[in-house]
Amino acid sequence: MIKLEQIKLSKERIHLIAQLKSGQIKGFDVIKATKRVIEIVMLLGGQSQQIINTLYQAVIDGKKTLSIQTVRDVFAEAQKDQKHWQLSNAVEALAREAIEKDVITSSEYDALVSGT
Repeated sequence: MIKLEQIKLSKERIHLIAQLKSGQIKGFDVIKATKRVIEIVMLLGGQSQQIINTLYQAVIDGKKTLSIQTVRDVFAEAQKDQKHWQLSNAVEALAREAIEKDVITSSEYDALVSGT
C-alpha cells in the first residue's frame, strides 16, 4: 500500500471515529461505520487476535438469543478490543437478525448507542 493510500485511510478512520463519538451517526449506520473503522485498522496493518471470543462465536453461530442485552454485551466486548477478528462478523449477524426479526426498533437502537 502506498503512503498516499495510507494517509487517506487514516483520515477516513479519524473522521468516522469523530462522527461516532459526537453522535452524528445514528441507527444501523453506527454498525456500518464501526465495521469500516475495523476494516481500515486491518488494512493499515492492525493485528487481530486469533483467540475465539465465546460471546462473538455464539452470536455468529446463532446460539445467542438476540435481545437488547445481547447487543449491550457485544458493545461492551467491543469496547475492550475493537480489533478482535470476530467483532465485525458478530455485529453483522446481530444486525441481520435484528432486521429480520424486528427485535430492535430504531429508537431502541439509538438509545443504546447514545447510552441513554
